[in-house]
Amino acid sequence: MEGNTIYESDGMENASQLIKYTLGSSAPKIVARQPAEIFSEGCTIVGDKVYQLTYRNKIGFIYDKNTLKKISEFPLPNIIGEGWGLTYDGKNLIATDGSKNLYFLDVNNPSTVVKTVCVAGSKNIYDQLNELEYHNGFIYANV
Repeated sequence: MEGNTIYESDGMENASQLIKYTLGSSAPKIVARQPAEIFSEGCTIVGDKVYQLTYRNKIGFIYDKNTLKKISEFPLPNIIGEGWGLTYDGKNLIATDGSKNLYFLDVNNPSTVVKTVCVAGSKNIYDQLNELEYHNGFIYANV
Protein backbone atom coordinates (compact mmCIF):
# COMPACT_ATOMS: atom_id res chain seq x y z
CA MET A 1 0.00 0.00 0.00
CA GLU A 2 1.21 3.47 -0.83
CA GLY A 3 -1.05 6.31 0.28
CA ASN A 4 -4.50 5.13 -0.77
CA THR A 5 -3.22 2.99 -3.65
CA ILE A 6 -3.04 -0.79 -3.25
CA TYR A 7 -0.68 -2.97 -5.28
CA GLU A 8 -1.72 -6.62 -5.07
CA SER A 9 0.13 -9.64 -6.37
CA ASP A 10 -2.68 -12.08 -7.03
CA GLY A 11 -1.31 -15.61 -7.40
CA MET A 12 -3.53 -18.24 -8.98
CA GLU A 13 -2.92 -21.28 -11.17
CA ASN A 14 -3.07 -20.13 -14.80
CA ALA A 15 -4.42 -16.71 -13.82
CA SER A 16 -1.84 -14.71 -11.82
CA GLN A 17 -1.82 -10.95 -12.07
CA LEU A 18 -0.57 -7.71 -10.57
CA ILE A 19 -3.40 -5.33 -9.68
CA LYS A 20 -3.43 -1.64 -8.82
CA TYR A 21 -6.53 -0.15 -7.21
CA THR A 22 -7.68 2.58 -4.85
CA LEU A 23 -8.26 1.64 -1.22
CA GLY A 24 -11.97 0.96 -0.70
CA SER A 25 -12.66 0.33 -4.38
CA SER A 26 -13.41 -3.07 -5.85
CA ALA A 27 -12.63 -1.95 -9.40
CA PRO A 28 -8.95 -2.18 -10.43
CA LYS A 29 -7.29 0.86 -12.02
CA ILE A 30 -4.78 -1.37 -13.85
CA VAL A 31 -4.36 -5.13 -14.19
CA ALA A 32 -1.16 -6.73 -15.52
CA ARG A 33 -1.97 -10.35 -16.35
CA GLN A 34 0.84 -12.86 -16.36
CA PRO A 35 1.48 -15.89 -18.57
CA ALA A 36 -0.32 -19.09 -17.53
CA GLU A 37 2.91 -20.74 -16.33
CA ILE A 38 3.57 -17.93 -13.80
CA PHE A 39 2.20 -18.18 -10.25
CA SER A 40 2.86 -14.80 -8.67
CA GLU A 41 3.39 -14.15 -4.98
CA GLY A 42 4.59 -11.23 -2.82
CA CYS A 43 5.22 -7.72 -4.10
CA THR A 44 6.56 -4.45 -2.73
CA ILE A 45 7.08 -0.84 -3.82
CA VAL A 46 10.55 0.68 -4.22
CA GLY A 47 10.44 4.26 -5.51
CA ASP A 48 8.69 4.19 -8.88
CA LYS A 49 8.90 0.40 -9.23
CA VAL A 50 6.99 -2.67 -8.08
CA TYR A 51 9.08 -5.77 -7.34
CA GLN A 52 7.27 -9.11 -7.45
CA LEU A 53 8.19 -12.71 -6.60
CA THR A 54 6.94 -15.86 -8.24
CA TYR A 55 6.03 -18.92 -6.21
CA ARG A 56 7.94 -21.74 -7.93
CA ASN A 57 9.17 -20.19 -11.18
CA LYS A 58 12.44 -19.01 -9.50
CA ILE A 59 12.17 -15.53 -11.05
CA GLY A 60 11.09 -12.09 -9.97
CA PHE A 61 9.72 -9.17 -11.95
CA ILE A 62 10.18 -5.41 -11.83
CA TYR A 63 7.32 -3.21 -13.05
CA ASP A 64 6.77 0.49 -13.55
CA LYS A 65 4.60 1.50 -10.58
CA ASN A 66 2.43 3.88 -12.58
CA THR A 67 1.64 1.72 -15.61
CA LEU A 68 2.39 -1.83 -14.34
CA LYS A 69 4.42 -2.39 -17.52
CA LYS A 70 7.15 -4.97 -16.94
CA ILE A 71 10.60 -3.36 -16.95
CA SER A 72 12.71 -6.45 -16.32
CA GLU A 73 12.99 -9.79 -14.57
CA PHE A 74 15.65 -11.42 -12.42
CA PRO A 75 16.47 -14.94 -11.20
CA LEU A 76 15.78 -15.57 -7.53
CA PRO A 77 18.92 -16.44 -5.55
CA ASN A 78 19.53 -20.22 -5.44
CA ILE A 79 19.19 -20.25 -1.63
CA ILE A 80 15.53 -19.20 -1.96
CA GLY A 81 13.45 -22.31 -2.63
CA GLU A 82 10.14 -20.61 -3.41
CA GLY A 83 8.94 -17.02 -3.47
CA TRP A 84 6.37 -16.27 -0.75
CA GLY A 85 6.52 -12.79 0.81
CA LEU A 86 8.36 -9.60 -0.12
CA THR A 87 8.82 -6.19 1.49
CA TYR A 88 11.28 -3.27 1.45
CA ASP A 89 13.00 -1.67 4.46
CA GLY A 90 14.28 1.45 2.68
CA LYS A 91 17.61 -0.23 1.88
CA ASN A 92 17.05 -3.88 0.93
CA LEU A 93 14.29 -6.06 -0.41
CA ILE A 94 13.33 -8.67 2.19
CA ALA A 95 12.00 -11.99 0.91
CA THR A 96 10.78 -15.22 2.43
CA ASP A 97 10.39 -18.66 0.94
CA GLY A 98 8.05 -20.12 3.54
CA SER A 99 10.92 -21.24 5.73
CA LYS A 100 12.20 -19.69 8.97
CA ASN A 101 14.48 -17.32 7.06
CA LEU A 102 14.25 -13.75 5.90
CA TYR A 103 16.52 -13.02 2.96
CA PHE A 104 17.76 -9.46 2.53
CA LEU A 105 18.32 -8.83 -1.19
CA ASP A 106 20.29 -6.07 -2.88
CA VAL A 107 17.63 -3.78 -4.38
CA ASN A 108 19.94 -2.99 -7.32
CA ASN A 109 20.64 -6.69 -7.95
CA PRO A 110 17.81 -8.74 -6.37
CA SER A 111 19.56 -11.98 -7.30
CA THR A 112 22.12 -11.21 -4.57
CA VAL A 113 21.50 -12.10 -0.91
CA VAL A 114 23.04 -9.46 1.39
CA LYS A 115 22.23 -11.35 4.62
CA THR A 116 19.92 -14.01 6.04
CA VAL A 117 18.07 -13.76 9.36
CA CYS A 118 16.38 -16.69 11.11
CA VAL A 119 13.13 -15.77 12.88
CA ALA A 120 12.81 -17.10 16.42
CA GLY A 121 11.43 -16.22 19.81
CA SER A 122 12.89 -17.13 23.20
CA LYS A 123 11.81 -20.78 22.83
CA ASN A 124 10.49 -21.23 19.30
CA ILE A 125 11.73 -20.98 15.75
CA TYR A 126 9.01 -19.74 13.40
CA ASP A 127 8.64 -21.05 9.88
CA GLN A 128 6.09 -20.71 7.08
CA LEU A 129 6.76 -16.96 7.07
CA ASN A 130 4.61 -15.19 4.48
CA GLU A 131 3.04 -11.82 3.61
CA LEU A 132 5.88 -9.59 4.78
CA GLU A 133 5.35 -5.95 5.67
CA TYR A 134 7.91 -3.42 6.92
CA HIS A 135 6.73 -0.56 9.14
CA ASN A 136 8.61 1.75 11.52
CA GLY A 137 11.67 -0.49 11.79
CA PHE A 138 9.78 -3.75 12.24
CA ILE A 139 9.17 -6.63 9.83
CA TYR A 140 5.74 -8.21 10.20
CA ALA A 141 4.96 -11.65 8.81
CA ASN A 142 1.94 -13.89 8.57
CA VAL A 143 2.68 -17.43 9.77
